[in-house]
Amino acid sequence: MTGAFDPGEQMSQPAGHTPVDLACEPDFLLGTVRVSPASGQVIVGGHAESFDPHVLLVLVALAQRRGMVVSREELGDRCRIGHLVGDDGLNRCIARLRRLADDSGAFTVEAIARVGYRLTTEAPVLTANQERLRFFAKHYLSVILAALLAVMAAAAVGGYLGTLEAATTPAAGADAQQ
Repeated sequence: MTGAFDPGEQMSQPAGHTPVDLACEPDFLLGTVRVSPASGQVIVGGHAESFDPHVLLVLVALAQRRGMVVSREELGDRCRIGHLVGDDGLNRCIARLRRLADDSGAFTVEAIARVGYRLTTEAPVLTANQERLRFFAKHYLSVILAALLAVMAAAAVGGYLGTLEAATTPAAGADAQQ
């Protein structure tokens, strides 16, 4: 789960019905759930759990098309590991993903009658790098802004004190000229 991430890293996008390759998929987030397709793990609340590769294939395929309906045919075409995942296998994968969704509350897997499935999340799907940037922006930028405000306040106080000193100095300077 650790490793270097490209700053421009994006979740791979499907090209037609190209099979999902778990080894090539970057880690990504579904709300609070971190998915690591290459290592076969899903982390919820700091607890890592290994998932069956077929379940991860279906999860990746649905996450790549988040909010859109993915047909059962497309899932069957894209989610192979040496053999076709049939209807029973696909149903088991969807059931496992729904348990994960219920346990985490981070996403839902909705059945669209006679068509397929749709994965939805409240938050956008983020890669691990995007999550790091979001964390940085949320935590460190507030510290930087607070420091900047402190410097501005110090400059304002210094400027005010300087004007008070200047107001008393000209009188002394006028006495010296006479």
